[in-house]
Amino acid sequence: MINLEELDICRRRGHSRVLGEGWSQCESCGWWRRELRTIEEREDEPQESEMDTSRPEIPGTVAPNPAELLICRRRGHGHTIRSRWSRCESCGYWLREHRSIEEREGEPPEEEMSLETQSARILDNVNKRMIELLRERAPT
Repeated sequence: MINLEELDICRRRGHSRVLGEGWSQCESCGWWRRELRTIEEREDEPQESEMDTSRPEIPGTVAPNPAELLICRRRGHGHTIRSRWSRCESCGYWLREHRSIEEREGEPPEEEMSLETQSARILDNVNKRMIELLRERAPT
C-alpha cells in the first residue's frame, strides 16, 4: 500500500532501495521502481564533444566487426559503458548508455521483481510456514 506522505518525502530525498535489475519496492513509501538501461551502438566515430575523455583511445583499435558485436551483445562489452561515447576494444563499435527510472504503484509480476525481492519473498514464505508447523506441533 502506498503511503502518500512518505512518497512526497521519498521524491524529495530519494527512495530506500538501491536500484538494479528488476522491480524493487521502497520500504518507506511502498512505491515500486526499476532502472532501465539501454545501450546505443554506432560504427562511425561520434563528435569529439560527445566522447568519454576519461577513457583514452587505444592505438590500433579494431574496425567495427558485426560478428564480434553479436558476441559482445551476448557476453558483454570489454569495458564499462557510460553516458558518453567510448569504443569497445573487442567489437570496435562506439557505445553509450542511457538510463531511466520507471515507477509504478501496483505490484509488478513476480518474475519482473529484482532477485533480492524474489528471494526475500521466498524466505518470508518459508518462515511463515515454519511458524505454522511449530504452532501445529506445540503442546496445547
